[in-house]
Amino acid sequence: MSLSNLTFRRYNIKDLHRCGELIEDAWLVEIRSFFGKDKLKGRETYVKLSLLESNWMELACDSQKIVGLLFGSINKPHSIVEFIKILFSSLAFIAQAVLGGSKKSLRLHKFLYNLLLEEIKIKINRPASNTEIELFIVDSRYRGRGIGRLLLDRFINAARNANIRIITVFTEDKACNWQFYEKYGFKKAATFYSNFTSYLIEESATGIIYTLELE
Repeated sequence: MSLSNLTFRRYNIKDLHRCGELIEDAWLVEIRSFFGKDKLKGRETYVKLSLLESNWMELACDSQKIVGLLFGSINKPHSIVEFIKILFSSLAFIAQAVLGGSKKSLRLHKFLYNLLLEEIKIKINRPASNTEIELFIVDSRYRGRGIGRLLLDRFINAARNANIRIITVFTEDKACNWQFYEKYGFKKAATFYSNFTSYLIEESATGIIYTLELE
């Protein structure tokens, strides 16, 4: 694939299934660990959760096939009221996706507890900024070709045009390619124990918040 053939467009509801496939491709372990065989609910829930906080929803396409995505917020107010509203909407999404038998309900309690604790840690440790990367994935078969950098370049250019000075992103050291951000120029702003990822993969994981200062 040549980058000259790559096109970009905004996400629409018809893209939910394909974006869910990219989620599964990137985080299959997390989806399987909680949603079991019903991976469809898990991957689509991840997409919907990311959309809750995003006003930038761009897809990279090769011959109309979606091969990458970047969802984020640019100049979006993040008051404590907005945070609580989004958090409870997120919890409702997840509960709706997994409620079923008593065993799942019991696991849901621990799942939501660790998710809530991690969201609070992110809120406390994230530097003041109203511009964030929420979801950023490139199809594993298309990585290493510059697609991720192009998606990020376009997001950053839009942030510059909105007179943004700081962009933040939360990631962790087990399932995510945090080295990509460091190579791009992001700086590590905070680290902490990742309750959510550690719970899902049953292995200690570190949450990382990166920042990029725009000139």
